[in-house]
Amino acid sequence: GPCGVAVLLNCSHDVERLAAQLLPESAARAAAPARSQFDLRLYGVGAQILRDLGVRRMQLLANPRRMPSMTGYGLEISGFRAAA
Repeated sequence: GPCGVAVLLNCSHDVERLAAQLLPESAARAAAPARSQFDLRLYGVGAQILRDLGVRRMQLLANPRRMPSMTGYGLEISGFRAAA
């Protein structure tokens, strides 16, 4: 069945706050962190980590947004799910 992977890079939030954002059973969600400038190096590192973990197709817990293609890493974004 489906499973999940969370890759957090250059993250300064504490574990409890991150868990509140990522876990659906969490009743109280933390405020979303401020968006930082998109860094292509971190994007590439994250893509390589996903590939090494065996991820090929994925749905992102994020609002739909324009991003670089992941096909060069052998990855495919099949959709987005709101991270409410």
